[in-house]
Amino acid sequence: MDFNNELKRQMNERAIVEAQYRKLFSENQHLTARLEKAKHLEFDLKREVEDLKHERRNRTDLELDLWTEIRTLKQKLEKEKNQRTALEARWATVGETVLDLTATLEKEANRRAELETSNQQHVDQLEEYKRHCQKITQSLDVRTADNEELQRLVQAQDRNHKEALKHKEARHSATVIDLISKHRAKISEQTLFYEKQLADQIRLTK
Repeated sequence: MDFNNELKRQMNERAIVEAQYRKLFSENQHLTARLEKAKHLEFDLKREVEDLKHERRNRTDLELDLWTEIRTLKQKLEKEKNQRTALEARWATVGETVLDLTATLEKEANRRAELETSNQQHVDQLEEYKRHCQKITQSLDVRTADNEELQRLVQAQDRNHKEALKHKEARHSATVIDLISKHRAKISEQTLFYEKQLADQIRLTK
């Protein structure tokens, strides 16, 4: 009887131990699974940290590149501003030169007008002189051959005076026309030069 009780007790204890073993084994498996999961999670976290570090380095490099590009653009903008200021100053100089040349042309035009007026006065005087000579000639028609010779001399003097006046007017007109042509050519040359410089500056700015 005692033997059976002892056997039952040992069997119960064994069952309890086996149950505890199975429970511990199950817990061990569960903990092992959690450990593996934790290892995977740790690996993922380490990889994410490395990615973040790499991203941070890339971001730092990108920021440096951006700052370098911004500095370069600022320098380029400053250079373009200086070039534009210099170009505006040049155009101001061109404008002053054009105004000076225009004033010179106006003076020459006024001078030519005065010369034409003076020439007209000479022509009027010549016409008056011719009329006077004609009157003298009419009054001398009744005179001798000496008077006729005097008339020829007067006519020759009239022709010489008229020819000299024509030569003088031609010289003055040629001088004024040549001066105006030179001033116009100079204005055109300077205008083309500064237009070319402006086109070059605009092309460089683009």
